[in-house]
Amino acid sequence: MRYLPVLLVILFVAGCDSTSSSDEPANRFRITLDVDGLVPLQDGFRYQVWAMVDNTPVGSTVFNVNENGQFVNNLGQIVSRTLSMSANVARATTVMVTINGKTDSGTVPSNRVLMAGDVDNGGVTLSVDHPLALGAELGGPFTGAFQLATPSDTNPNNELGGLWFGTGQGAQLQPTLDLPELPSQWIYEGWISLSDGTVFSTGKFSRGDRFDESNPHSFQDVPLVPGEDFLLDPPAGVTFPPDFSGAAVFVTVEMAEDDNRSTPFAVRLLEGSVPASPQPRTPYALQSSTSVPGGSAEFSL
Repeated sequence: MRYLPVLLVILFVAGCDSTSSSDEPANRFRITLDVDGLVPLQDGFRYQVWAMVDNTPVGSTVFNVNENGQFVNNLGQIVSRTLSMSANVARATTVMVTINGKTDSGTVPSNRVLMAGDVDNGGVTLSVDHPLALGAELGGPFTGAFQLATPSDTNPNNELGGLWFGTGQGAQLQPTLDLPELPSQWIYEGWISLSDGTVFSTGKFSRGDRFDESNPHSFQDVPLVPGEDFLLDPPAGVTFPPDFSGAAVFVTVEMAEDDNRSTPFAVRLLEGSVPASPQPRTPYALQSSTSVPGGSAEFSL
């Protein structure tokens, strides 16, 4: 199994601090995070850390990150990476990092568990492939391929203006993505990133051998694989068909509901690139990626 970068959490438990102030009561535990790879969440989504103590979840204060990776509060103000916990976590057995939406209370863990791990000898390794998180099968390795083509139209002069995760001719493409089934709270999404920073989504999908959720830039006849022809209704300031020469291509895991992100999430499973001088209808390989959040943390009074 390919091991992904992980969060290593070490639990430190001290005695009661008799000098605590009135607004910081005794047994107010905290968690200090030193993490990389968390992306800014949008539309009211926030991160939260949970410790399971005697089968009861104990949550931290919620937080987000800005574009520089700094922790911020709901007002966007930079805050400490030390987050308050609501109870004693000395007997914690499992730790999770969740993503809360607007309707999540913050008093119980949301069902969007990004990473989790079991406490072992005072420490815990958090990873996306924990059974409580995205799933054990995400240990990889994964395989896939894509090709540049525009199978939804009949114009032979714009074949470099579409990208599909399949191979073959015409609209009958054969699927190429070897990815496991995700929990219902998560979904895959394909992306193309140009050298100038422009990012295109090829659509969200649950399986590599089915249509993706939408094809807003394609004509009606699309292959039975995820992808997109970038021919119709370009965004403001963009000309279709785009030039994908040298672009990065990758597949991420995204939140399935209430996610209006226009940029990729932090968990990438496959990645590859378009050659500087690409050829239409030519398979280009995707490789397993290790681009997931990682870092360390510790609990204390």
